[in-house]
Amino acid sequence: MKCVSVLAVLSSLFALSLRGDTIELKTGERVEGTFKQATAAGAVIEVGGQPITIPLEKVKAIYFGAAPTRTVTAPAPSEEAMDALRALRSVTGGGIAYRDYAQRVLDTRVKVDRYLSSSSATDGAEARRAIRVAMLEYELASLGWLAGTSPLMNANLWVPMSKILEDPDVQKCPAARAIIYLRDNSKPPPPPGPKLDPTEELGWLFAMRGNAPGTVWPCASQQVAEAERLLAQR
Repeated sequence: MKCVSVLAVLSSLFALSLRGDTIELKTGERVEGTFKQATAAGAVIEVGGQPITIPLEKVKAIYFGAAPTRTVTAPAPSEEAMDALRALRSVTGGGIAYRDYAQRVLDTRVKVDRYLSSSSATDGAEARRAIRVAMLEYELASLGWLAGTSPLMNANLWVPMSKILEDPDVQKCPAARAIIYLRDNSKPPPPPGPKLDPTEELGWLFAMRGNAPGTVWPCASQQVAEAERLLAQR
């Protein structure tokens, strides 16, 4: 019996020597090796024959043997879209070059499209509408910015711009109404009626000389805030 007990102990010690222990840090990193001890100085783990002491305040967990598999949860499409829109709202509050802004708009459009095409209906129609309109208004600002700096691109810009300006929700933005209806900067927008000739509408926008982003961005920002409010109520 005594011999069997010794063999059992030796077998257990051998199994422990083969196990792989893991120390998980609060940063999410993991250190794998053989755990030795924990003292006031920290947790000691042997890696490749060398002891490493990790301060206890940096340790999140210690696993003896196989550590649980970490599961990475992809962000919900709504979170991804909102994060991108918040980033756009943030950069428009400071100085940003057109090239950087245009690229951000394109990247955000990909994420917003992914969200709008998702089958999730838990967010509600109003939240989805606010996200959609915010995206359109950021795109309108991008086109207006380009128009103010490149008046030779009238024909190329009119098609995407007119498509955005036809959206009833976008037309609620004062800047969008001005782009469509105003001829004279001193006059208020007239009631909805026959649209101007496309070249006249673009001519008005070009006359803004890059002021379009600053007038459209507040509308987009309000839509982002509205989406945040609605999503917080879920």
